[in-house]
Amino acid sequence: MSRLPPPRVYPDQHPHLGLRALTWARLGLAMAAAVLTAACGGGGGGGGTTPVPPPSPTPPPPPSLVVPLTGTLQTSVPAPVYAANSEEQAAFAIYNEIRQKSGAGLFRQEPKLDTAALGHLTWIAKNGINTHTQPVGSAGFTGATVTDRIRAAGFTEAVRSSEGIGGRNILNPKGTCAPLSVPYHAADFFNSWTHVGFSLFDLSTIPGPYTGLTGAYGCVYNMSLTDSAQLGQVPPSGALVTYPFDGGTGIHRAVIGNEIPRPPIALFPNLISGPSVVVGARNADYVNWKADGSLSPTVTQFEVKDDLGNVLPFTILAHSALKSGPGVVLNADARIPEGMAVGVVMSPLTIGKVYRVNYSITLKPGATPITKSWTFTANETGI
Repeated sequence: MSRLPPPRVYPDQHPHLGLRALTWARLGLAMAAAVLTAACGGGGGGGGTTPVPPPSPTPPPPPSLVVPLTGTLQTSVPAPVYAANSEEQAAFAIYNEIRQKSGAGLFRQEPKLDTAALGHLTWIAKNGINTHTQPVGSAGFTGATVTDRIRAAGFTEAVRSSEGIGGRNILNPKGTCAPLSVPYHAADFFNSWTHVGFSLFDLSTIPGPYTGLTGAYGCVYNMSLTDSAQLGQVPPSGALVTYPFDGGTGIHRAVIGNEIPRPPIALFPNLISGPSVVVGARNADYVNWKADGSLSPTVTQFEVKDDLGNVLPFTILAHSALKSGPGVVLNADARIPEGMAVGVVMSPLTIGKVYRVNYSITLKPGATPITKSWTFTANETGI
């Protein structure tokens, strides 16, 4: 077998590439050079083209608001139809003024709630029992629960309701009956209710255990919501509900041990304490941010100082959604409404002295804190 001479290798030819492979390799280098020239903008004549960037993605629409930023407070309501100069007329005027000045919005009178309140207060007078539950068959029975009594009175529009029981000393002004100095009653009163009904009279006028105890004024007030979403009254963006309100008066002491239900004895071991201070942060931002999932409310300051600047001993009950910031101790309590904290001064205040409240809360990370500082004067009635 003859042997062929070895192939000649030229200086510019790779020993393992044939001629055709060499041609394609040179062509590839030329194409790469052309691409690099175009990408760099070329030179001398601008014959290249600049690639068009892809379009930016369309941003998602902002979440729709559950409530407007201006809130849903009732700033005007129809005139009540209580009898002139009655206890109920006085109570409606007094407590609507307090709610308005505190930033909670006005109550609207609902006569059917008045009827339910009258029925239960009459039952209390006949039986001498201060409770929200009527045993079936008891004297003057009008319904086992507040919901039953309100429905029996015909106010079927109510989707959620509550009941307060109080009274007044005959020396106190007419109509002053809601116990706003104790935490659970104060918190409930400043909730988002829209409708109210009052009944207030001298219990000794009804035959029963109070007969002969002239001046034993009792009071029942019913509060309800009628909107299916149960949003009720919502303050505007950046606003707080505060009681005692700025420049007002707060009662100097509270018989906290007599509140029913009683606040935790481990937190409040004494029968007598100072007053409750209510702050509600469930405003339009709170409701809207809760709906979009970004809500994370953190209380960073809540304190009461005397006129010398001393911070007073203060125990705070709060809705479970509120978180404690540094130096703030919140005690979660299921009876405190959403977004609300109620602080109790642990010792009675001095009548006539001015006290300052400092409060700050951040509703979500990165949001501007809501900070407020205000004063009130300790008094006997808290009006």
